[in-house]
Amino acid sequence: LSTGGMPALIALEAANRPETDIHVYVLRDYRCYVHQEQLEALRNVSVHLFDNNVKALESAIMRLDVPLVVQHDTALATNALRQKGIKIARMVHSTFSLSDLLLVPLPDHFIATTPLVKDEIEQEVGTQPPITVVNTAVDENRFNPDLYDKAYCRQRLGLHKDDFVILHLGIWNHNKNQNDMIRIFNQLEIPRKRLLLVG
Repeated sequence: LSTGGMPALIALEAANRPETDIHVYVLRDYRCYVHQEQLEALRNVSVHLFDNNVKALESAIMRLDVPLVVQHDTALATNALRQKGIKIARMVHSTFSLSDLLLVPLPDHFIATTPLVKDEIEQEVGTQPPITVVNTAVDENRFNPDLYDKAYCRQRLGLHKDDFVILHLGIWNHNKNQNDMIRIFNQLEIPRKRLLLVG
């Protein structure tokens, strides 16, 4: 029902299943503007845009006649699709998206984007439903806090040891309101402040 943060995975699945029609139901948020053209360029992918998840759900249920569908954390979608007899796979991108697992019906299957996410899901809900790890080309060693010390990172970035650093990691888009973030940063009365924007 949404591309979420995984348009690359959708593109990979589409390439591996050239005879399968893939319908992506997207709520109108920043992701559809960023990835819509890339997904629509794939011959067997159709992207459907909706203003709210109720309309998207109604349209999806009218179209879908498949045994398995990926969804995120919409309880309404989970219940309605199950009533239609469709099995649900829940894609979990990071440990930050685990907080709502107990607030929605559990899916029939979890798709974890890294082994670390799989371990976190197992700690939260156990080994049932089953969990599959997909390869998203994320090298977890790069995010190991013990791999590089702070002094090395500051030296590579040209930062002084006394600099007060704020890091913003994310896509540059008006929905994330970076303009206000920069305005607030400029008002901070902090000596040697540095704002790093990584997109």
